[in-house]
Amino acid sequence: MILKRIHIHNIASLEDAELDFDQNPLSTARLFLICGDTGSGKSTLLDAICLALYGVTPRLRMANNRKKEYGRDTISAQDSRNLMRHGATEASVELTFIGEDGKEYVAGWHARRTRNMTLDPTKRSLTVDDIPVDRKEMEAALLNAVGMDFDQFCRTTMLAQGQFTQFLKSSEDEKSKILEK
Repeated sequence: MILKRIHIHNIASLEDAELDFDQNPLSTARLFLICGDTGSGKSTLLDAICLALYGVTPRLRMANNRKKEYGRDTISAQDSRNLMRHGATEASVELTFIGEDGKEYVAGWHARRTRNMTLDPTKRSLTVDDIPVDRKEMEAALLNAVGMDFDQFCRTTMLAQGQFTQFLKSSEDEKSKILEK
């Protein structure tokens, strides 16, 4: 998978952000580091990639499953709508990437509040070379495009906060499988 572009709208602390991996300096870098001060949006960028691809993030998956008040709604702490920026009425992520099959994919995630301030269910979308993928086929198409399911993606790509130690404590066979992937 090769990242091309990501547009983030009202996710966590980011109101609007766009990264174009086809532009310098990212397009010419073989490797780059995501770094910055605490609260600058590093984890939010990684969360946004996961939201677009899988509709969930490691941060949310590790949260307890207690219910919490979110405006007029009561939702689980693991609900992806918790990542909607405070006070926002809508949030979205659009990730453009080249899949393992060489085709261009655009994966999207969208959440919004209705006029009476209740949360709508999240919506996910996927296009392959500008052709929409049916919702029933989306998971299989993403698995084919990315080459990994959510758990594999997190182990190989994300190593979210607190999970690096888990990686280090893995057996040699587990580490080898993760690094080969």
